[in-house]
Amino acid sequence: MIKNPILLDCPFPITTKRLMIRPVMQGDGKAINECVGESFDQFKEWLPWAQTVPTVEESEEFARIGYADFILKKAFHLGMFHNNRFIGMCGFHDFKWEVPSAQIGYWCRISEQNKGYVKEAVAALTKYGFEHMGLRRISILCDDDNTASCAVASATGFVLESISLGIHAMPQKEHLNKTRCYVRFDAVGL
Repeated sequence: MIKNPILLDCPFPITTKRLMIRPVMQGDGKAINECVGESFDQFKEWLPWAQTVPTVEESEEFARIGYADFILKKAFHLGMFHNNRFIGMCGFHDFKWEVPSAQIGYWCRISEQNKGYVKEAVAALTKYGFEHMGLRRISILCDDDNTASCAVASATGFVLESISLGIHAMPQKEHLNKTRCYVRFDAVGL
């Protein structure tokens, strides 16, 4: 159990062979907006929040709230940068500090997909969560039909725990969708 998560020291950025990962913050709105705009048609199929293209102002508001959430340890909205270019987001959300556990989420702009960046980021976050934050369980939830997202979870050593019906609402779908839950309990092998 982590009784007072706001006192956790969470040093950033995380650097990997090709990425720099850090909390989004003031001034990142334009880059986030460009990323979402480029990939919106794909995102709206899988991401419940992607139902309308945000304005630059809305993206800037998201970045500032995201940084506040990071400071308060409510969620970690992290930007992924390759050669100083914003290529997507990853992070921790749905913390259960009494366990302690969290979920990892991720998305990448279309022009940078299929290059292994998301897999690299998820591996780094998983290791960071267990080794620096003291998490004991990390999960990834993804739509059963989202084969690319499921492949990232499997490739980073997450094990399929369950497939549930109707966990996430997808406004553009009339039927209940199936959600896969993948889990890890340590960073061995990363």
